[in-house]
Amino acid sequence: MSLTDNAFTTLSSAQVFLGLSTASGYDSLLESMIEAVSTAGRAYLGYDPAPSDYVEWHDGDSQDTIILKHWPILQVNALSDDGDSVGAQGTDYHVYPEEGIVALDSGVFSQQRRGVYCYLYAGLSPWPPADLQQAANEWVKAKFNNRGTGTGADREIQSESVGDYSITYASEAQATASRQDDMPKTVQPVLDRYRNLKPGAVK
Repeated sequence: MSLTDNAFTTLSSAQVFLGLSTASGYDSLLESMIEAVSTAGRAYLGYDPAPSDYVEWHDGDSQDTIILKHWPILQVNALSDDGDSVGAQGTDYHVYPEEGIVALDSGVFSQQRRGVYCYLYAGLSPWPPADLQQAANEWVKAKFNNRGTGTGADREIQSESVGDYSITYASEAQATASRQDDMPKTVQPVLDRYRNLKPGAVK
């Protein structure tokens, strides 16, 4: 398989972090774990931080600003109000990338419902950021070290009970899956920094 563009780390980065190489024979397993960790990470953040193109429609409400749903803003490719081009960035409007705000230099947007059209490119750049990639590598390493490939201590424990003690080990498929609650403690503070980013909030 090949990793999706919005994966939180790369195969080569994870290999280096774990002290592995393609010759080790774990490429497919690592890619599955990277995708699982990335999916769980996006769920925890509540948005996809990877750069991508977006189209948004907003109510102008006779205001001079709109708060976009996707941020940080890397580029506004087109902006119109009630079908008319707003003009040029830097001359007719300004963009506040980290806040996700587009502000007119003069006048206001119309009251037309969903009259403001914005075609933009937004996300974290460069991708992936070094700290997010490091956090993903740590998460993958934790999963790799607890993978369910054997029949004993090297397998991830799925459940335990005390009375008439019993233990259930995770299958390899379960071990490659990822959930927010299996996030290592060292990873959460990094994700929290990106989770707390809110559009419209001035730092």
